[in-house]
Amino acid sequence: EWLGGLQYSLADVAMAPFVERLEHLGMWNLIGSCPEAARWSRDIMMQATVIASCAPADYRLPLDRRQ
Repeated sequence: EWLGGLQYSLADVAMAPFVERLEHLGMWNLIGSCPEAARWSRDIMMQATVIASCAPADYRLPLDRRQ
């Protein structure tokens, strides 16, 4: 269920910022194509500790979509 097994652990906490950044960059398709990774990503982003630690949108670096 979680990265380290049945229990939510530091491994999950450590990976949450990467998932948040992929979502922010609009690169969800990198995760979304793998059902287990997508499920884990949705679950981790719904954890109260992860929600509380996410930076508000106006504190994030702006996206540069000119590339």
